[in-house]
Amino acid sequence: MIKDAEVPPPDDLKEGRGGLPDYNTKGYVSLAYRGSASRTLEYSYDDFAIAKVAKGLGKTDDYRKYIRRANNWTNLWDASTTDGPVRGFIRPKQPDGSWLTPFVVTKGGTWGDYFYEADSWEYSLDIPQDVRQLIEKSGGAEKFVRRLNLLFDGGHLDIGDEPGFLAPILYIWAGRPDRTADRVRQILDHQFNASRAGLPGNDDSGAMSAWFAFHAMGFYPMAGQDVYVISTPSLEKTTLRLENGKEFVIVAQHLDVAYHNLYVQSATLNGKPLNQAWFRHSDIENGGELFLNMGDRPSSWATHNPPPSLSDENREAKGQSGSRKQEVTH
Repeated sequence: MIKDAEVPPPDDLKEGRGGLPDYNTKGYVSLAYRGSASRTLEYSYDDFAIAKVAKGLGKTDDYRKYIRRANNWTNLWDASTTDGPVRGFIRPKQPDGSWLTPFVVTKGGTWGDYFYEADSWEYSLDIPQDVRQLIEKSGGAEKFVRRLNLLFDGGHLDIGDEPGFLAPILYIWAGRPDRTADRVRQILDHQFNASRAGLPGNDDSGAMSAWFAFHAMGFYPMAGQDVYVISTPSLEKTTLRLENGKEFVIVAQHLDVAYHNLYVQSATLNGKPLNQAWFRHSDIENGGELFLNMGDRPSSWATHNPPPSLSDENREAKGQSGSRKQEVTH
């Protein structure tokens, strides 16, 4: 993992990891390389993953180095860039550190651009290691919810490509699991079907099908982390047979035939109340049951205690107290 993060390949077009000389000296990939903004964000998350593995192995120095680099995405965050009422976007930089000028938030998305398969509307939300800090930079929970609403309602999200896969569940960090349920159900109902055009995008290594399968069961994994985020189920009961022979069962009670009851009212995990919209792999690795009590209206369930973020870990390391609770008015 460290070699991939530190040693540039002979041909970065064929082997990936383009822009490492920039990233490892400047803290961002500049416009001297294709996909500069996308790579900066992805390398930041790669560094986060390296740090977590290093921590598990007891390699403290490596952990400290790469957990710091997991914040490199902030080097491309321009708080002055706006699009309509939304302020703050990921913006590419020149090799000398100056911002790309002029910059259009909705430009990008091709293989030759600074963003791959999306524009800054989507990539500015692609910070899975630290959604808490992303919300803070976006002006707080309520403004973040409005930002997500504009992403969906304004046609900025393409769920058919990987940069947008996590967008529907981001509401949960802002205390709005009901909006996650709305968006996931909307996507499942309108963009997936049994026709030849039944997937909204290329099924890269099964990624698109997996997106459907997980949300149909009612949760979605944070790749590279041990966290699963609860969205809304479309199946009354699912049994997963784990590799150790145990079974993990998801039960959705009161999920009517028309699937109108898409909002979780309460939940239990392995028989104990679950008042948050997430759980860890260790909670289910030996089997168990996730029980979801469904209803037709949003509830107060899981409006507090969002999934973990790097900012929480940073605060704990500095000995700072304070609640991670976030709540917005329904």
